[in-house]
Amino acid sequence: MLEKALVLDSNFIATYRALEIIASSDINATYYRGKYIQKFLELIRIAPSKVPTIYYIFAGGGLLRDKRYEEAEAIFMKANELTRQQEPQVYNYLAMLYVERKRYAEAEVAAKKCIELAPLYLKVINIG
Repeated sequence: MLEKALVLDSNFIATYRALEIIASSDINATYYRGKYIQKFLELIRIAPSKVPTIYYIFAGGGLLRDKRYEEAEAIFMKANELTRQQEPQVYNYLAMLYVERKRYAEAEVAAKKCIELAPLYLKVINIG
């Protein structure tokens, strides 16, 4: 029963994430982002080992966009652990987070790791 519920909830997370991306306004995007973050947090509370790693990345990105930096960093660190430090998207988000927090040395390390893992992946970060 729990497995089936997790599958359904996981689908809702992906749907809310897609709706955030295509939302016609910032208000709608914020609403959908809040929903997938809420669903994700519910899932990790219930069965953290059953949550796909990509949902950690989605939720961390949403938390970052909402300026919930400490929560975002914790989620990215967990995603990093789950991917054995091999997912460039995690390092890309960490670089953005560190820039937002003015932790430039850490941002540089994260950006370099992202480039090392996937040379064409790093999104441009405008510093200054």
